[in-house]
Amino acid sequence: MSVLTSTKFPVSIIDSALSIAAAGLSAGDWATFTKNTTQQSDDIKWMTKPLYYDAIHRELQYVGKPASGSSKKYTHYIYDEATDIWTNKGSFVSEFGHNWTNAIDLLNGDHFLYTDKGGSGLDFIWHYNYSADSWSTIPLTVINIGAMAYHPNLFGAGIPGLFVWEGDRFYARHLANETWSDLGATGGTGTPYGRMANGTGDYLPSIDACICGSTGRESGSDRHPILKIDAGAGNSSDAISEGTITYMGDSPVKIHGSPHSSQHGKLITHPSDPSRVMILEGSAAASRVWTSPNGDNWNQKSYTHPFFGMPTASGEAFMIGRVSEYGIIIAMSSDGAGGETRIWKPDD
Repeated sequence: MSVLTSTKFPVSIIDSALSIAAAGLSAGDWATFTKNTTQQSDDIKWMTKPLYYDAIHRELQYVGKPASGSSKKYTHYIYDEATDIWTNKGSFVSEFGHNWTNAIDLLNGDHFLYTDKGGSGLDFIWHYNYSADSWSTIPLTVINIGAMAYHPNLFGAGIPGLFVWEGDRFYARHLANETWSDLGATGGTGTPYGRMANGTGDYLPSIDACICGSTGRESGSDRHPILKIDAGAGNSSDAISEGTITYMGDSPVKIHGSPHSSQHGKLITHPSDPSRVMILEGSAAASRVWTSPNGDNWNQKSYTHPFFGMPTASGEAFMIGRVSEYGIIIAMSSDGAGGETRIWKPDD
């Protein structure tokens, strides 16, 4: 089994609209890019980082879900880099809730999606099987997932897993065996977090760890902890050590998908520097940027990002993803055909 040690795959650069646009950017530059004219109005809201680049298949993919109540449809979209075309693959479920946290298997393009129902019932993790081109539910029912992340070495070198942060409880899914490990109430961190919501996580190759951030869900909660999830030792096929989870302190702003009501940020691995994780602020206050080598010691940068203020159906909602192969971050907003896509090469 392959061991993933980077978020940048050793694939050849193809002549495409995306690669050409990225190559035309200098550090700090941004440009508009091909927008998805097939999406529903208000399809991108309350999202942190659900946009993913699949370097194996040379595609971008995300799931859209209006949060205003105008539609209950969760719709899957895929962008083909070779043709520069977005495809609406249709809705795989229609129900009340939000698209609050996602992850992608970087080795095969499988997509994992958490559908939050606002505490109205049990939530589910949906799994898109790329090879079968089909969605199904994973047999675990939980409430209020704070964040989840794909780790290529979660159960040991070359044994990938899905880390799930359910507030006061942690789980790990062995993707090959399709089994769950219950990591307990605090996952070895010694700290119960309570109900968390709308967070995200990303893999940081330099330390072989996932960095996850989330925000307290209860009214008035100001908690916004960062967790580091290390690789497993590989001693067992169905469990990982609780010691692999470390509380790194609080993030400089809440990691949350809320569009503009207060200061929130979106967490993502730097697209050209696998030794840093970034936070991009997504609130009306500013468009600040922070970086960190491990989820702690956050350094606010002197520059800002260009994604705030894109046309949207409501608020200032946008989502982000990274294309490490081209050293860019891509952001999208939704107003039906009037949304916008921007690509940005960070200043440093």
